[in-house]
Amino acid sequence: MVKPYLASPHLPAPHFLAGAFLASPHLPAPHFLAGAFLASPHLPSPHFLTGFSILLPHLPAPHFISAALRETAPIVANRAAPKRRAESVNFFIVSPCVLLWKYCTVILCSLCVVRYNVIDNQKVTQMIVSKETLLEQFRNFYKEHKPKTMQDAIEKFAIFGGVGWGEMDTSKPTIELIESLILPDFRYIRNDVTEVTTGLPLHHSILSGVAQGDGRTQSAFKRANVSAEVGQRAVEELRESKIIRVAKAKMLSSSWKEGESVANKLYFTSPFLRFWFAFVSPIFKGIRDGDYKEIRENFANRSTEFLHLPFVELSFELLKLNFVDDKIVEISSYWDNEIELDILAKTASGKVIVGSCKYVNPKVKKSELTRLQELCEKAGIEVDIFVLISKNGFSNELKSLKGENLKLFSVKNFKKLVE
Repeated sequence: MVKPYLASPHLPAPHFLAGAFLASPHLPAPHFLAGAFLASPHLPSPHFLTGFSILLPHLPAPHFISAALRETAPIVANRAAPKRRAESVNFFIVSPCVLLWKYCTVILCSLCVVRYNVIDNQKVTQMIVSKETLLEQFRNFYKEHKPKTMQDAIEKFAIFGGVGWGEMDTSKPTIELIESLILPDFRYIRNDVTEVTTGLPLHHSILSGVAQGDGRTQSAFKRANVSAEVGQRAVEELRESKIIRVAKAKMLSSSWKEGESVANKLYFTSPFLRFWFAFVSPIFKGIRDGDYKEIRENFANRSTEFLHLPFVELSFELLKLNFVDDKIVEISSYWDNEIELDILAKTASGKVIVGSCKYVNPKVKKSELTRLQELCEKAGIEVDIFVLISKNGFSNELKSLKGENLKLFSVKNFKKLVE
């Protein structure tokens, strides 16, 4: 790498920066800096760079472009995320020339102005892959968009959560928002996602397998048509990139057979990424070409199933806030090779809580409690408190059973998450 003479605020301005061999993780291959007169708020005065030719794969011929003296965050012209903070930076592009200052004549062969919106202090990975907890992401989403109902808040968060979208009328049908905010900017958003995932087909196949299935590693590898060994290596890479997190199955001595192995589960850290790999990435060709018929049909058929998981994860947070006197110290889902429970929790005093979440239109009936009791008996789980969480309430018969051993929550109760 050529060591450049860097224009610095500590040196009298302007100065010259020699053409440098730039190896950047955001560029597909080493590129040369192009000569540019850079006007930036981060520099006290204009600085000069000597010009070099740059060949970019997405341009039909060599062009002269400056990509210097800034963090090499991807350039995104994306109206799907208008709230992203962007600074307007002027690049005055000059062709290869000899620049002499003070005692020499300045020869400029050509000059043109190109304006870019450059992501300021926020990389694409920080926009899509957040370090915030799910609850923090939900609260930020609620604060930004102010949904009129908690049902709207939950449903829109499950799809758009984790990314800033600017103005959004959450009262509109979900598919309408998808078609207006996501699909028209498919190419730009796809570039953002690729920045996060490295764009490897293997990674995308596994992520789609996770998003479209039950999250278990074995089912994700099967959908991606890869071996367990190859899949596990990919999962570790995705985990290190903070795209997914891995949850291990909890072993209950009375429910697992001797020597039995139960697959781990994979969870997306960003609701939007889960939506992308469930509905957009698998059928990108049609969306790219402006054909939305397939995604409309898929979403209509699978939206209820898709919304179940974020409803369960937000239910964890709701229960933590409601068990105040005897705080919850452990909470997750439970699964083995035969049984799956939405909620399995333990309080500080040792009480066991088991719950079921139903994000469906019909009211939950007593039969759901009976089913839950039977599953727990089969798994050998001794339950102190049953919890049922419903989108649209409960039957009168079930409400009459509510008490110390049975807690009922509806979507309206989720308001507590944002208070």
